[in-house]
Amino acid sequence: MSEGSAEAERVYHRDYLSLFDASGRRECGCGRCHTLETAQVLFGRGVLTQAAEVLARRYGHGRRVWVLSDERTEAAAAAALKRSLGRQSVSEIVLPADPKPQPTIENVERLTQAAGRAHPELIVSVGGGTRTDLGKRISLNTGIPNWCVATSPSVDAFTSAKAAIWFRGYHRAIPARVSEVVVCDLEVIGAVPRELFLAGLGDLLGKPLAFLDWHLSGLITGETVCSEAAEYALRSAERALQAAEQMDRNRPRAARHLADAALTSGLLMQSTGSSRPAAGAEHTVAHFWEVHGTVENPALDLHGILTGAASELVLHAYRRLFDRLEDLSLDLEARLERFAREPGWRETLEPAIMPYAFKMDQEMEEKGEIGRDELRRRMSRFETNRERIGRLARVRLPELTDAVDTLDSAGFPFRFEELGAPPEKVWLPFPYERYLRSRYTAFDLMYELGLEEGILDELEGYVDRHP
Repeated sequence: MSEGSAEAERVYHRDYLSLFDASGRRECGCGRCHTLETAQVLFGRGVLTQAAEVLARRYGHGRRVWVLSDERTEAAAAAALKRSLGRQSVSEIVLPADPKPQPTIENVERLTQAAGRAHPELIVSVGGGTRTDLGKRISLNTGIPNWCVATSPSVDAFTSAKAAIWFRGYHRAIPARVSEVVVCDLEVIGAVPRELFLAGLGDLLGKPLAFLDWHLSGLITGETVCSEAAEYALRSAERALQAAEQMDRNRPRAARHLADAALTSGLLMQSTGSSRPAAGAEHTVAHFWEVHGTVENPALDLHGILTGAASELVLHAYRRLFDRLEDLSLDLEARLERFAREPGWRETLEPAIMPYAFKMDQEMEEKGEIGRDELRRRMSRFETNRERIGRLARVRLPELTDAVDTLDSAGFPFRFEELGAPPEKVWLPFPYERYLRSRYTAFDLMYELGLEEGILDELEGYVDRHP
């Protein structure tokens, strides 16, 4: 087998799982001990029928199983799963398809009560990100283990340890109970509508940006970076994005690589205890668009679609930043003097962003506001690592540019008119990206270097010209 064909057959999530011992532990070269609680992933064509056998081996027969689905995922997989569980005691909730179920804390509490009344011994969620996140959080609330059956290639929630739940109308990644077993039947995944494939590919566009932001934070703030996890996320995403060109001609191959990348991404987040391997500034923007109702075309109002569109805009801003760094002459004392005169971040909020001030307060409390001494230290680290930062950008940004071009050719909806997204709503989160998430990204660096205003002005003009 040639190197190219071997890489094509590689299953990244299996490779990563194989690094862990029987207790789910791995002593990593990054200096940390990573752990995984997902015990088994059923991956391949027709594996949905194996789920009942695995359940019987792990739990025996006659167990009480509570299945959460919606009307769409019921038809796609849940009905067949329940038929296969004939020797178990099955109870269920089938949510309506329309309006689309939302992962709100109110829905979590309501469904937790419903699950409790059924007294199950296992919770099984069937669906994409929303059903999976609901199931994992309900599992934590009730103390009952859970499995998930993946029906979409568009999200990486299946193997992650957090749930994306809305509090006060805003997304938060909160603790959840990891799914012990994940069932990913490629016949189910391959049959989803085309927009869900595009959403999965759009979500993967963020991986080069996540890689860059994480390593940048390591160099500037000293944050611990697991290079192994970052590489796994990047390489599995790259292969899936390359398969995008064959999405319509070879759907099974595209489904395999896309689902593998999603499962890998979730495992990496689970093992590192962070979404750093999978998400950077683009996800912050996409989450804001979700809760703000930026996209008015319901067929395309999908997390992965929004992440892909945000990635293209973040790419534009990052190009402007990193193009300037090589020849940048940094007058540190002048920058520190300007910094001392700048207003506090709360004083800069415009009326349209004020409903989300509570979110920024929470994130900034965790992130911490920098003072003059910390800014001096960060600028010293920037000067020391300027060459390494430049090398990172010279590799990652062209990769992302090529991926955007590939998806554009495949029909990805980058244009705001197609999304039904007014430019003023598209633009709204960008000046506040570094307040909306308690993590360091290149938006922080452009601010610290005193380049933020000029780059944001250019980006705003690009948004206005990019309908």
